[in-house]
Amino acid sequence: GSIFRAQRLHIGDEVAVKLLHHDLVREKQALERFRREARAAAMIRHPNVVSIHDFNDGTSEATEPYIVMELVKGISLGDLLRREGRMTPQRAVRLMYDICAGVGVAHRQGLLHRDLKPDNVIVVPPMHEGDEETAKVVDFGLAKVRHVAASTALTHRGAVIGTLYYMSPEQCSGEEVDAGADVYSLGVILYEMLAGMAR
Repeated sequence: GSIFRAQRLHIGDEVAVKLLHHDLVREKQALERFRREARAAAMIRHPNVVSIHDFNDGTSEATEPYIVMELVKGISLGDLLRREGRMTPQRAVRLMYDICAGVGVAHRQGLLHRDLKPDNVIVVPPMHEGDEETAKVVDFGLAKVRHVAASTALTHRGAVIGTLYYMSPEQCSGEEVDAGADVYSLGVILYEMLAGMAR
């Protein structure tokens, strides 16, 4: 999809609006994945996960599918690592604590992210003097609700989804995944924070 910066007219605050790509609007699976992303992320209320304010699933022909979410003023962890290289262990651990807190609350609510990578983490600079930078997890587009019945799942056994460098072996093999797949991805992210990105 595409993401735009917008302002809510009645409230006046700035938000991010994600629109589903035009080519995917007519694809039933893409629309359902978009709906699930909005619903999955909206279930999570945590300072280390981007908040969802509203969404429209595009069932009405008059409107496009969209998600209205918190506008996070920061830089992706991927861009930060590409720009600065590896981090000190103290900084990496501090940010990883935030990332794990956000992913942990998703897991406790039965959600698997399945696409954890540095580009899906936003690092927010300190708001006030004495504060520390924080991290927020974004993009639950490939999230899976653990209790969803197999008959309603959008991906089938043998289907490989995610970002290759960060996928666990079972995810790469198209096997059924659990929270361990996200934990594997978190380990790869921490490795890149400490050693620098190879790409």
